[in-house]
Amino acid sequence: MKVFFILVCVTFFILGILGFQQPRFEMDGFAKKTSRDLREFMASERGLWPEYYDVESVVVDSNLENLRVTYVNHATFLLQSSKYNILIDPIWSDRASPVSFAGPKRVHNPYVAFEDLPAIDYVLITHGHYDHLDVPTLRKLKKSFDPVFVVGLGIENVLFSNLGTDTHVESLGWGEALDLPGLDAFIFETAFHWSKRGLFDYNDTLWGSFVVRLDGKTLYHAGDTGYWTHFKEIGSRYEIDLAMLPVGDYEPRWFMGQSHMNPLEAFDAMRDLGAASAVGMHFGTFQLASNSYQQVLDDFSVAALQNNDLDFVLPLSRDTLEIDIY
Repeated sequence: MKVFFILVCVTFFILGILGFQQPRFEMDGFAKKTSRDLREFMASERGLWPEYYDVESVVVDSNLENLRVTYVNHATFLLQSSKYNILIDPIWSDRASPVSFAGPKRVHNPYVAFEDLPAIDYVLITHGHYDHLDVPTLRKLKKSFDPVFVVGLGIENVLFSNLGTDTHVESLGWGEALDLPGLDAFIFETAFHWSKRGLFDYNDTLWGSFVVRLDGKTLYHAGDTGYWTHFKEIGSRYEIDLAMLPVGDYEPRWFMGQSHMNPLEAFDAMRDLGAASAVGMHFGTFQLASNSYQQVLDDFSVAALQNNDLDFVLPLSRDTLEIDIY
């Protein structure tokens, strides 16, 4: 019996390492990459990126008469309405990594300094990857503001284990909503992606996107996603005033194509959503793929010329960092 028990434990350990554990969540059509794929990707040549440069911080105005969306960095946005201050996928750490001494390092400071944030009421987290769920930042947010964290199913356990069981967390499945006073709401929607933070937790937590209804307007944050049919499905259900769409970290396509959109696909996603306007994200902060820093800017410019009827901007100047929605 003892030998049998040891064999069972060893079998499950090996299966876990090989990635054959049964995931809690699955997405039709998404093909999981193998360890060999990962090795080949890690060995691929990386494009040129700056080592570091300073950007001028945005001074956040806390007395607004309209809805404002401010790009902070990577996939982090600050949403300010007449009633709430909301952060999406906040990361102020120097690295997008489980450790502070290794992993992708930021190449510029956030456009909004942490100490300049207004009182944060809600924090939305699209999924558990380290560049979107940054525990050091979440600890600072809890200590400073004690906000409500709105997450996909299973992420609540990550927060409880890292921030404490007294953390206020609302977890949602796809299509579920957290209704707020005054007809405002957060709705958790699909994304073509996956989740993992450790060796044995592939797709144990749910990933997704957020539809945010505030002050009579509808915003959409795509999270991490490849280009997929969900954009048309979401666009058929909502009239989106502003879409926050990822445009970076997309090479090589054989490895990144499912998980991350390139700029041209982001324009296609905006068209599918029927969004009135869009702002790019998930670029230029952490080098997470093989494309160069400049390639994203060049590819976005080409895509913009091919889709000159769409109001889609990259947040590179004060005018595009802060977007007022009337």
